[in-house]
Amino acid sequence: MLGLLTLVIGLSEAPLSAQFFSDTNHPELEWFDIETEHFKVTYHTGLETFAQRVATIAEEIYAPITDLYQFRPKSKPRILCRDIDDTNRSAFYPTTNTIDFWATGITHDFDLRGAKTNWVRNILTHEFTHLVNTQTARKMPGRMQGLYLQTFLYQAENRREDVATGFPNAIASIIYPSEIAPPWFTEGSAQYMASGAQYDVWDSHRDMILRQAVLNGSLLTYDEMGVFGAKTGLGFENVYDHGYSLTLHIVNHYGETALKDLLRAMKPAWRYDFSGAIESVLGVTGRELYADWKATLEERYRIQQSGRSDQLAEGDLVFNDGYMNLHPRWSPDGKRLAFLSNAGSDYGRTALVVYTFADSSEKAYGPARTAIDWDAAGDRILHTNRSQPNKHGSRYWDLYTATLSDSSGLTAWQTIKGSVGLANPTPSRFDRLTYDGRAAHPQYAPDGNQIVFVHNLGGTNNLALLDVVSGKTRALTRFTDGTQIHTPDWSPDGARIAFSIFAPNGDRSIGIIPAAGGDWEYLVTSTKT
Repeated sequence: MLGLLTLVIGLSEAPLSAQFFSDTNHPELEWFDIETEHFKVTYHTGLETFAQRVATIAEEIYAPITDLYQFRPKSKPRILCRDIDDTNRSAFYPTTNTIDFWATGITHDFDLRGAKTNWVRNILTHEFTHLVNTQTARKMPGRMQGLYLQTFLYQAENRREDVATGFPNAIASIIYPSEIAPPWFTEGSAQYMASGAQYDVWDSHRDMILRQAVLNGSLLTYDEMGVFGAKTGLGFENVYDHGYSLTLHIVNHYGETALKDLLRAMKPAWRYDFSGAIESVLGVTGRELYADWKATLEERYRIQQSGRSDQLAEGDLVFNDGYMNLHPRWSPDGKRLAFLSNAGSDYGRTALVVYTFADSSEKAYGPARTAIDWDAAGDRILHTNRSQPNKHGSRYWDLYTATLSDSSGLTAWQTIKGSVGLANPTPSRFDRLTYDGRAAHPQYAPDGNQIVFVHNLGGTNNLALLDVVSGKTRALTRFTDGTQIHTPDWSPDGARIAFSIFAPNGDRSIGIIPAAGGDWEYLVTSTKT
């Protein structure tokens, strides 16, 4: 017996942030708007300078992106600027024509890609390209994400007059999506952007990941590149990485306009798969395109490998767990090595690990991010961690020390509170030095009385000092232009501090500043290298 036919129309799109994070309302903030020729920019208290910069950049990238893809949004896209956590969760929502833009630079919290361009231009252009591309290729208007048709078949029921049908014995479902672009193409084209607005580049980090995948025989298959599911964080990044490379392959062999043509080839109602769009535009199937790209990569990297076979230098492997092992730091006595690792975890969830050379042992002490440092006695490690939500629900980077000789864990009361969700307890071996400090990359002064760190606020970084005894802080620099700072370090006499500086124009250099305060100057200058 033929049963019920169900038709479900997707009306909205769940925000990416809602899938992975718990958003908190912030009634303490006041919100404002900036309206430009093509955009509406919404921002909260304290973000006016950042929002003005975003509005200017948005207007500069509008024409190059919309001209390439020959599509202009029907209404002004809204860019929502916020700085409520020390993280970057920027995303786009085509059904509401919105870009959610976070003011923490990705250069601190994203280690699988290089940082060679202005991060605000990079992320904003990336998300706007997504917004344009998605709406260009959609089959359905407005908030409709697709159609879902479903029917049931039922057993015949002839024995009782009071029973209308028997039990369901078959079900058939059909999903008809509005968008059919695979992740590798959506992310690849968003990283490529357009020739007139390219603020992302194929950097050495990406090339390392792709090169190792090719040489080790672990390149994602064509089908694996088409989904994000069933992958580790590195697998997720491989979709981005491989997709960017394959998109560059398309541009180099078929021209930039092929990207626009592929998007429009997905729009017809009768086209259900992306390979058909590839064949109609490029004249080859998706698998043939993949095979040609793969062969090109294998040839390139084999040539590179053979040219360096006599230059290999191999050290002694001491730790090979995880795929992100970062910021190594020798202990004062040279017998231990502290570093961050995502061993036993995934994505950027790194922990503080100490490796002891005498017995080849390692011990993880707890979550940590950015650069770390030892105290002079070699018993404490200074590090950054994202603290639990404050009274407004914001999670900021704060400074902590881990006492290695303290083996105590959680008390019974802490364990009980944690098990029922009343608190996220911290073992007594951890001492918190700042509260809502927004502090990263800490380093002890040679005398141990001060800590230099990077302060994050409103899309800009500055250097600051923390007095270890009083807990008071003071600013060393006063950038307001989106400058990013990394890994400050003291001179042996404690009189000066060197730091890595990433200017908004893309220049990466090394600066130096008196610890007592004053003007900073370049120690090493470079031009976008």
